[in-house]
Amino acid sequence: MHRTVLVDDDRITAIVDAKDARIPAGTLLVDGRSRWLIPGLVDMHVHLFNTVSHRPPNDWALPLFVANGVTGV
Repeated sequence: MHRTVLVDDDRITAIVDAKDARIPAGTLLVDGRSRWLIPGLVDMHVHLFNTVSHRPPNDWALPLFVANGVTGV
């Protein structure tokens, strides 16, 4: 299935059949042929809080997940 994914302001606004896509003028095009687009990954076993000291996560913990494609913990 060939699809076109339209993104506006860092949000997916549409996923349509490639032959039906209407791409606005001036749009940055990224050729995704021979590549994969997957939904965000979910880490189902995370220890964000220290149960002994009750310390909340470090400032870098959550951005590090996102930088690696993990959008849910």
